[in-house]
Amino acid sequence: MARLDRDVVAIVPFFFLSSFSCQSLCSRLNSLRQLVAFFGRRYRDNVAQQIAREPRAPQTQSTCLLVCPMIDTALLTAETFLESLYDLPDGGQWVELIRGRVETLSPPEEDHRIVVLNLSKVLAEYMNRNTEGYPCFDLGLVVARNPDTVRFPAVSYFLGGEMFGESDQTITENRPALVIELLSSNDRRRTLNDRIHDYTLAGIAVMWFVDPIDKVVHIIRPGYPNKTVREDEALCGSLAWQHKASGLSILPEFRISVADLFAVPESWEKS
Repeated sequence: MARLDRDVVAIVPFFFLSSFSCQSLCSRLNSLRQLVAFFGRRYRDNVAQQIAREPRAPQTQSTCLLVCPMIDTALLTAETFLESLYDLPDGGQWVELIRGRVETLSPPEEDHRIVVLNLSKVLAEYMNRNTEGYPCFDLGLVVARNPDTVRFPAVSYFLGGEMFGESDQTITENRPALVIELLSSNDRRRTLNDRIHDYTLAGIAVMWFVDPIDKVVHIIRPGYPNKTVREDEALCGSLAWQHKASGLSILPEFRISVADLFAVPESWEKS
């Protein structure tokens, strides 16, 4: 029971059991209300005085422990994220840095690996005919700063610059001409709009979002209508897709059937 309640309860029996000869009952009730107000003011004043007299806790090691965990919540830069990447579960293979904080993605299923394998094969064949660009797989792209965001698309296709200049990097601030993302898990599908936003602000000209569930590919080009290529159609590059930094067209002779993109390799079927 609060201190005020104890004081009032203690005085009420005495107040009503005393003689009624001096005052009527109504007068006593009015006096009781005044008495309660008096104790309320006294209780409030006592609390204020106690707080004022209470000494501040010294800055000892024990109080520092309450502050130190805040270090863990500090926003990471792309550089500090890279330093700690291999200390994360699975060597940081399925994580991204989103506005300074590490977010873990679901490990991909078999359909994800099938699409990546088929893409790697058709891109290798394309490079035998066209040597103006090259792909990187699972390369981290620094798409925003302050706070930093690092995305890991399945494929980044670079044009211009030194051939294979980004191949030995873990993350890079250089911008690819095209990125290919796989919507192979709920978290990747749920963050689709965020990914489009990040890549658009980073100045990436073309984005392919491959959906293994619906067996379609969404083509996103900022400033142009979106397009969906279905399983009975072909996914192609275009002479009209220009990479501003290099002035080159993006995958002008590239072509793969969407059905072939999701096809299980024969070697896998035999095993």
